[in-house]
Amino acid sequence: MISASQTGNRWVCILSSLSNRSLLEKQITQFFKIIRAYTTPYGVLVGLCGLLSSHHNPTIEQVTATVLITLCFPASIATLNDLVHRRKDELAKRQRDYSLTLLVTIASILIFITSVSGFWSGLPTCLWLFASLLIGILYSLFKSLPLCANLLRGGITSSVVLACASIGNKADIIPLSLQIAVCLGLLDTAGNILGDVRDIEVDRRANVLTIAVRSHVLAIVATLVFHTLAVGTFTFIHTAFIALLPIGLLPILCQMQASHLVYLVIKYIFAGSLTIFLASNWLCLWLGIIFTLMVFPSFYIYKKLHNIEYVEWIGYWQTNEQ
Repeated sequence: MISASQTGNRWVCILSSLSNRSLLEKQITQFFKIIRAYTTPYGVLVGLCGLLSSHHNPTIEQVTATVLITLCFPASIATLNDLVHRRKDELAKRQRDYSLTLLVTIASILIFITSVSGFWSGLPTCLWLFASLLIGILYSLFKSLPLCANLLRGGITSSVVLACASIGNKADIIPLSLQIAVCLGLLDTAGNILGDVRDIEVDRRANVLTIAVRSHVLAIVATLVFHTLAVGTFTFIHTAFIALLPIGLLPILCQMQASHLVYLVIKYIFAGSLTIFLASNWLCLWLGIIFTLMVFPSFYIYKKLHNIEYVEWIGYWQTNEQ
């Protein structure tokens, strides 16, 4: 017969196990939030676009360096951004109650991996990564300046493209690499504006005057303008990309909370299509396909992290401007 004390001890063990599992799930969720896990595969596609624009047949080592840089560097920028804005995020109730130790640890690991990969890739890559880091710092400092911050966010992406294009001490940037850097930079600028739309309420609480806070109409117009410019630049690479112009309307046909998520899918389509188009060997082709298909788990992760139950297609964008 089992005694009462033994039964009690079993329940204590079960509850302790559940508590540890809950703690682990919370830590994993926090890690995914900090590194913006839903954009990580997209970042790899951006890097591969840069690499393939200047390397006709990249080596396994160059591809590996590209993947490591684009997995770790954008995540380190996001982590540093959370580190700088801890106080503002707390005031805005962004639910980013990360410990200082956790942020510093993650940032240190990511920066170390990026640095090692960058040094192996050569001085030009290191310089472009450093430029991207400076732009990221400026982005954190000028978050309240409408359009300026959004353009800076696009500048981070452009610098990463050029960093990957420079892997292997390639100091000369060819026109194709510049075109892709501009394309993807404009695409991320448009996406960042829709990120401001998603965060409109918390930005109001923190008194961060983004373009979306100032005017929903301006946010819509700016998004469409930058999307059109991005597609227009893509058509210089191949005219078939003009077919992607109409999908820029999709984010304004759903509820505002999901507009950034919808545009994230659009960015995956653009970067994935371009990677597959530029792929010059089987390794890059398969990586392009795999990381493009990662849009599906990224979609799920985004919905979970931002508490979006479903995307509602409403045919118009409710503004309710204040």
